[in-house]
Amino acid sequence: MKHSQAPSVMKKTTVRRCLLSICLMSVCLLVYHFSAKSDFHNDEYTSFTIANNAEAGMITTFTQNVLYDNIDEPYMRGMVVQPGHSFEFGNVLTADAQDTLPPLYYLLLHVTFSCFPGTFSIWYAAAVNIPLYIACILLVYYLARLLGLDEPEALTASALFAFLPGTLEMGVFIRMYLLAILWTITLGIGCVLLIDNDEPVIKASVWVFFSLLGGALTHYYYLVLAFFMCLATGVVLLWRRQWKRAVSLVAASLLAGIAAVAFFPAMLRQLFSGRLNNEGLTNLAESNFCDRAIESLTTIDSILFGGLIVALIVLLLVVCVLKRESNSSKAPWIVMAFSTIAYFVFIAKSAFFINTRYFCPIYPLLICGAVATVSSFHGLMRGEEGHWGVVVLAAALFLSLSYRE
Repeated sequence: MKHSQAPSVMKKTTVRRCLLSICLMSVCLLVYHFSAKSDFHNDEYTSFTIANNAEAGMITTFTQNVLYDNIDEPYMRGMVVQPGHSFEFGNVLTADAQDTLPPLYYLLLHVTFSCFPGTFSIWYAAAVNIPLYIACILLVYYLARLLGLDEPEALTASALFAFLPGTLEMGVFIRMYLLAILWTITLGIGCVLLIDNDEPVIKASVWVFFSLLGGALTHYYYLVLAFFMCLATGVVLLWRRQWKRAVSLVAASLLAGIAAVAFFPAMLRQLFSGRLNNEGLTNLAESNFCDRAIESLTTIDSILFGGLIVALIVLLLVVCVLKRESNSSKAPWIVMAFSTIAYFVFIAKSAFFINTRYFCPIYPLLICGAVATVSSFHGLMRGEEGHWGVVVLAAALFLSLSYRE
């Protein structure tokens, strides 16, 4: 696998135009899917009511796949910001304290809905998700470049993220999972920057701090991935005796945790005595891991790689066995691989039920890994660096098969 930012093979203007094209096409796809949305998952109704409900005792449980479109209904009253209650963020925090998940996404929803009190539109939610999706596309490119992919390969990773059905599903789902994906990418960037001695330690620590803070206020499953990623990064730094960077990682993590609890103290109760904690402990003790892992892997495979994940794993094993690289180039990939596998195992074992959205934080890591695997294997067969045209063809295959699935 590659590491240390690859030399440029494309002009910056060409890269920017390609990224702009990918972003514009993804916006068109998101607009199409949002406009086709005729009803909402019951969890999406919960998002609306926690973000906007200012009335005590308002009903916040909804029947799945039922459309509530009458502004006079009690349901709809709880889903819009009532006149005179715009930008009342305290109400959002109070309502969310009774829920099981942290408040950051709800606060973002409240901002857009507060601009149009008394009205409901799917586009108020789209105004949150679409910019987040664009940010993820651009950040995937940056992460891929830091991991050593050249510009065409990094652009391919961004395009896969933009157009694969698994990521598009999260783009139009009005919950916090897209935001959790974004924090995963930024944390990956921060960890790679910490491992790279050429990058300023302050810059890397800032990336880590805000990623952990934002992620802790977005979804608690994110903390599982963050724990494994920071653990692996810390081990690498200690192994290399990079004491200053290791201390910076610990300090950024502690400060982020303190800041998150200070902002939303109810997270301690939600984490340690809430439904997610109880369900997780029960499943860790009782669930059949093998069956759940196979089901999870098959589901992820169908929406990201079109059934080719086994082939990718075989190629990866061949690359790991035959390709000789320095420890410094392997370290960031080891961190990404360890955190991805550990997170998958934990969620497959402990999640209340198998659902793609619980695994979505690792999607960008899987996509970057798939692109690097194809490129490295092709280069191994050629006896030189792989040609990016093969990577593009593989990406086209993933896309076509994933939509067929």
